[in-house]
Amino acid sequence: MATPRKHWFKVMDSIARDDLSNDEVATMIRLLGMLNTQWARDGLSGADAARITCRPADLMACTGSESLARARRIADALSVKVGLTVDRVGKQTIIFWPKCLELQGWDSPVSGNSKDSSPPRDSPSETKTKTKTKTETQEGAASPPSRAKGKKVRKLPTPCPDHLSDDEVRRVSEWAPLQDPPISPKSLGPAWARFVTWAHGKGERKKDWVAAFRNALLRGWVLDGVATGAESETSAERALRITESTRL
Repeated sequence: MATPRKHWFKVMDSIARDDLSNDEVATMIRLLGMLNTQWARDGLSGADAARITCRPADLMACTGSESLARARRIADALSVKVGLTVDRVGKQTIIFWPKCLELQGWDSPVSGNSKDSSPPRDSPSETKTKTKTKTETQEGAASPPSRAKGKKVRKLPTPCPDHLSDDEVRRVSEWAPLQDPPISPKSLGPAWARFVTWAHGKGERKKDWVAAFRNALLRGWVLDGVATGAESETSAERALRITESTRL
């Protein structure tokens, strides 16, 4: 019996010089493999394949961790360095890596005569498309080839905003109490003010200011002198209070 063909994915060459720990490098490669499986074997679109919902066991396996708290710390640290978006719903962790779309070329047409050394793609969705096109050609009803899609515009670094959107406030306020140790949502307002002052003073420009703020919270320097104990209030109350009174 023939062995099924292996699926492949690309890894950026900057991994050799990026400031990543061994745990972060291993996590990034495992995550690429998990996302590529969704595209190549599950037949998801590029945008859907770049997003994955991990149960605690999945996240621990992806990060090579024996505890959920450590797995979450690695994922959060990696989100700042390689542009991941990490959200949590209960015990599940939702990871979105938009750079995969560009890196893997999932949304680009497949070249019929590629001269590079990349292995051929064979996702279920592509197999169906090729079969359909072949049948139409034989029947003389094939449509003209579509033009290649233009390259997506890359998100450029921007100065730090004075405020976060309501959705960003909600995400940060729900994320904070889940950290180890927990970060009090009540401390986010003063921490954000200190963070904005620092960013403006340094003239910093970043692509993802929410991720940069989370990283500053994890490192703790924006929380100096600010209470960090967990508060006994619902997530909705926290988001509403921070949005209306503190307004990150």
